[in-house]
Amino acid sequence: NCLINIYAAEGNAMKAKEVLEWMELEATNGNFRAKTSARDYSACISAFAVERHTDKEHFDEARQLFLTVIDRYKAGNRDFKSSSSILTSLMVVLGRTEVAGKAKIAKEMWDLAEEID
Repeated sequence: NCLINIYAAEGNAMKAKEVLEWMELEATNGNFRAKTSARDYSACISAFAVERHTDKEHFDEARQLFLTVIDRYKAGNRDFKSSSSILTSLMVVLGRTEVAGKAKIAKEMWDLAEEID
């Protein structure tokens, strides 16, 4: 968890995502210390928000992390009920991304977050 936060503070989103993916793999292999939660995903999305400029691919990566949190909560994992802070970080990433239809994307993400809050 600490590594994700360090990379997030540096704005090194892809490295933070790499650590998150490693933690997921370790948890799948039975390492209970590597269990992830919404906080880990939030920190990873925040890493994308710290970057000065975000391209469409990075926004798509951040959005996928957000959708993973939503899916995990809907599947019954209560460690993933923290969509409001994650949504805020995702909106910062969206604001820094050159992409058409920002308002529509923001509304879609907001509606998803409301389903679990």
